Amino acid sequence: MKKSYNVPQEAVTVENQRRCANGRRIEIRPNPEKFSEPAAILNRKKSMRRQKSTVKMPEGAVVKQNKESTMGVHHKKPRSAGLSVLIYDRILHPELFAADVRRARIMGDFDVNLWLLTGGGHMAAISGAHTFLELACFPNKALPERGLIEKLPCKGDKQFDLALGDDYYYYLALNEEHVTEALFENSVTEMLRLAQEQDGLVAHRKNDLGRTEYLSVLVTQLHRRAIHIEGFHLLGEVRALIRTQSILEPIRR
Repeated sequence: MKKSYNVPQEAVTVENQRRCANGRRIEIRPNPEKFSEPAAILNRKKSMRRQKSTVKMPEGAVVKQNKESTMGVHHKKPRSAGLSVLIYDRILHPELFAADVRRARIMGDFDVNLWLLTGGGHMAAISGAHTFLELACFPNKALPERGLIEKLPCKGDKQFDLALGDDYYYYLALNEEHVTEALFENSVTEMLRLAQEQDGLVAHRKNDLGRTEYLSVLVTQLHRRAIHIEGFHLLGEVRALIRTQSILEPIRR
């Protein structure tokens, strides 16, 4: 940045136009009267220029430098919902989880206990001729490893099958989909309608603004000795819909 000095007019001659006695460069202005302005006025003008050129960023904003632009605002990328489905060959204690609602049913040869978990997810404990557990949750270190058969992160489309002895088979399919704002609100309506029509288990929580934080629906049916379990989990923070479909059916001989 060039610096200006108050130099008497007579000091600016042909010989010293570029450098003065102290060896520094002098900025020569076309209007000599400006050299006579009081120092207080000049300082005030400089202060005003600095204020105009100062940009105040919001507190907590992150500025990212890149090749395309010298300044950009960093936006959070959509992340996975984080849910996983875990299959156990034993029943876990319900006190390991915070649950919103619970239901117990007898379906064919099995006792079926259902929970919808706080924050999204479900647990289906099936006991009788065989014992196993289907758990859709956000994994944490408190979950036991003993009895764990399979862990499937809810990312994209996945399938899993398991033979239970020589007389039953278990199938599982899961899907994760990120939806738009309009599809999210439409999914809320459709899921609540489905739960009402098929007597499903529902856990629905809204924030202070009336927006859905999460909505979980669990529907169970018995078809010709086969147990069908469908879980729907709508997560507002990441705008994601996770759907699980599982069937426990006898092996046809």
